[in-house]
Amino acid sequence: MADRRVEAEPDIAAEVVRLGGWLPLAVQIIAALLAAEPDRPLSAMAAELADAGERLNVM
Repeated sequence: MADRRVEAEPDIAAEVVRLGGWLPLAVQIIAALLAAEPDRPLSAMAAELADAGERLNVM
């Protein structure tokens, strides 16, 4: 089942993957976090991940 957030905001989805360092495990963790909060906008996750000092804490 596709996540409609990715379809609606493909550029932000790509940014989230980039902020995860293109690392499969990081992307999988981020995806699991987003799946657990289906109402959370991708932009909110991207904003949290943008803070490099907090990135690991977010994940």
